[in-house]
Amino acid sequence: CNYYKAKKVAYDVQDGEWSPSNDDADYEGKYTMEGALEESVNTIAVKILEDVGIETTIEMAGKMGIASTLPEVPSLALGTASISLLEMVTAYSGFVNGGLRINPYMIERIEDKNGNILYQRKEVKGERILDERTSRMMIHMLEGVVDDGTARSIRTRYSLQNHIGGKTGTTQNNADGWFLAVTPKLVAGVWTGGIYPEISFTETRLGQGATMALPVFAGFYQKLNKNASYTSVTNASFKPIKEEWEKELDCDPFKEDFRFFEWLFGKDQDEKDDRNLETEEKEGFMKKLGDIFKKKKKN
Repeated sequence: CNYYKAKKVAYDVQDGEWSPSNDDADYEGKYTMEGALEESVNTIAVKILEDVGIETTIEMAGKMGIASTLPEVPSLALGTASISLLEMVTAYSGFVNGGLRINPYMIERIEDKNGNILYQRKEVKGERILDERTSRMMIHMLEGVVDDGTARSIRTRYSLQNHIGGKTGTTQNNADGWFLAVTPKLVAGVWTGGIYPEISFTETRLGQGATMALPVFAGFYQKLNKNASYTSVTNASFKPIKEEWEKELDCDPFKEDFRFFEWLFGKDQDEKDDRNLETEEKEGFMKKLGDIFKKKKKN
């Protein structure tokens, strides 16, 4: 229930300054981690990355199955790294598996024409990368994205009432759309895009993951629901979250952020760090008070 302000902030990078933007250009209020995840608030994603530490995040991503090279830059939080769909699905599987990483494989068994087994994959125990509490909380938050966030069309438009969590994703300039879905027995990933990222949608409304990638998963899962062969998958339920863990997440996902000095003197246009802004506001406030006293003396 820690709250992060959605306010735009500039970060020092190799080429100067970089400032992440939110798709809806809304920088008001403050969100919990759950609220920011549900609404894909980019500015907060970067702030959380900074708090956790970029090196720590890269290390954890590697443990979860991300083998691609990840740049040590703030924009890593918004998907600037080139990562395969297989890597992403592997990482999300760790949440469903209770915090265990299980490496993907393609071949379960090979038989000859007479049914003799030529190869049988050996059962491999998963490697623990997250504790059960963390993985279950992540499932809970991903369910919130589907129930109340950017992936809500799964419920409202496609009428899927299964146990589903997920995350939408949109790359720079709407060149790629992503959707990662978690269900109790299936993790699925969808990437949509072209060979040349220079060719993209001009509007986020059209190019975002919720518009491009999510419908592919929704159509796929609708077909699973109609096929009796997959009822063991589609009818499966997530384990109930423990009461004490649920209480930790029991807080308003969003709060209005009333800023007295901004209300009094106008909104800060330079989009500087909050601490610098607070100092400037106080100094400006004292200066204006000083000017008022000077005018009174002249009178």
